[in-house]
Amino acid sequence: TNFHNLEIPLYVRRLRLCPDPDKAGIAATKKAIQAYRRPGLEVLVSFPPVKMLDSGKLADWNDILMGK
Repeated sequence: TNFHNLEIPLYVRRLRLCPDPDKAGIAATKKAIQAYRRPGLEVLVSFPPVKMLDSGKLADWNDILMGK
């Protein structure tokens, strides 16, 4: 993911990241938190509920929203 490459306008006071629950999602989230750290900006992280899919992978937000 490219969370850390987004430009967040200065008027934004709260940013919520909704990453995938895998190694890449966690790594991208860590990079984004560092990239966006500034006074007055609260960065929140919301992982999807823990749910194992039939494929053996953890469900991501798209899976949850699609009812898988």
